[in-house]
Amino acid sequence: MKRAINIGKLVETLRHEDSSVRRKAAQELGGGDERAIYPLIMALRDENPGVQDAAIRSLVAMGGEVVAYMVIPLLREDSYLRNTAQLMLREMGPVAVPMLYPLLIDKDDDIRKFALDLLGDIQEGVDLEKIIPMTSDPNPNVRASAIRCIGLLGHVDAAAHVEKALEDEEWVAFTALDTLGQIKSDNSVGAIVTLLNSESEAIRTAALETLGSIGSPLASDALLKHIMGTGDEGEKSLAVKNLVRIGVTPSMNNVAGLLMNMMEQASWEDKLIAIAGLADLKEHSAVPLIIDIAGSLDESVLDDDDK
Repeated sequence: MKRAINIGKLVETLRHEDSSVRRKAAQELGGGDERAIYPLIMALRDENPGVQDAAIRSLVAMGGEVVAYMVIPLLREDSYLRNTAQLMLREMGPVAVPMLYPLLIDKDDDIRKFALDLLGDIQEGVDLEKIIPMTSDPNPNVRASAIRCIGLLGHVDAAAHVEKALEDEEWVAFTALDTLGQIKSDNSVGAIVTLLNSESEAIRTAALETLGSIGSPLASDALLKHIMGTGDEGEKSLAVKNLVRIGVTPSMNNVAGLLMNMMEQASWEDKLIAIAGLADLKEHSAVPLIIDIAGSLDESVLDDDDK
């Protein structure tokens, strides 16, 4: 049987001069009813970190719509209270989701971004249709958060909305590429390939990594075509690594020479990637070189999993 607590007395105790007494009161209020919520919210401003922590734990333990409703205004406070509010709402999970939707039309860019970040982290019970319009928000940070949210929710059917962001500011385009890799959007390969002609080296690199993350035959073909067509040795090497991530087949013997060269000149990490690719290719001519490298291997450069 749950022990009855005297909420009024505990609330009064939150003003005690001894921080350990205040902390214990905050802990015990976690077993109270809705009358304890506001005093615990106020205890978050206590000068003592122990009292603050006890208040956080009690509010999260109480949970529920009323707690979420009363925590949300803290998103407009100083950095400590704002971060604390995000932590608690994240921990409360789905119950906070309906309270976050109204924030998506808030005038404050930061509030809209915070709401999207939380919805992406909570995931459970989030309505994708509420998120998609945010990919067209006037603020680039909000757009990036909306795209990140779609990736965390794993909705491949929203890929077309994410693709539009590939033409956005570079920071947003990076987020879009990461999201397309997360949701493994095979239909987006064509749009990603266009970025291999971008003036930005960073964007071209991210596009190659995204193709590797998608990991489909279509992405594999795109990487192979880029390997054969680019004159940039760095990009060629990165494309080969991502092709190996997907898996090379004996029909791709035109990359064997690149893998052999990588095995001779690259770092140990890249050597291991090259060896994996050559093994998939069943490239017998690489066996002597592999044996030679294995004989000179310094185990100190390997992780335990590689030894």
